[in-house]
Amino acid sequence: MKHSLLFIVFFTAQAAECNLPKILRTTHAILKKNISKKTTAGTFSQFKKTEQSKSDDALTETLSSLEKLSAHLHSYRSMLMLSATLFLNTPGYIETLRLVTDTHNEIMIKGHAYEIERAISLYEENETIKHFNKILTDGTLSREIDIQTDEHMVECKNITWHQSSSKLKKQFIEQQALVEHYNQVHDCNCIYQVSSKQTIPHKWKIWLIQQNIEIHEETI
Repeated sequence: MKHSLLFIVFFTAQAAECNLPKILRTTHAILKKNISKKTTAGTFSQFKKTEQSKSDDALTETLSSLEKLSAHLHSYRSMLMLSATLFLNTPGYIETLRLVTDTHNEIMIKGHAYEIERAISLYEENETIKHFNKILTDGTLSREIDIQTDEHMVECKNITWHQSSSKLKKQFIEQQALVEHYNQVHDCNCIYQVSSKQTIPHKWKIWLIQQNIEIHEETI
């Protein structure tokens, strides 16, 4: 049972590897490498057997549920199964996963699925994913931010950008201020980033740069 769960998702991903986008093929390679490491080096030995058993059971249940996704979610299945092996014990991950799997709202599905996809990408870039949907507060203002890593606080957007949106600008400015406050309190240097699945219009890019907000834009 020790390594069987990783092999379950490995072979599932392997079967569909030729159809996965580049980001998932890369993640598949990472998992393949990790399987070899865990098998030869006995990485799991650091955990108590009871704790590992609980973790394995949770992963088994999650993967089983993802295998039975509704038809409208089939295109996300491989990515979600890979993410479960990486982030199952990361705070906020299960809640984010349910926001994808427990709705038929296509806009919500696309948005939250991109959060998970972006987390995989950050993981591939050797950043540690510390939290999904983290609440930042300065005592008076509170905002949720999609992904916290050891280097970034990332707000993900999978939207058709409008040329101007005061509501969206307010969100970005407040989040940026809260990240700065978090850095001061915790003596760290997390960079606030807006990450977009879709092409960001030129006017929006100019505005974000003027606010000293880091931009990540997926290559379409």
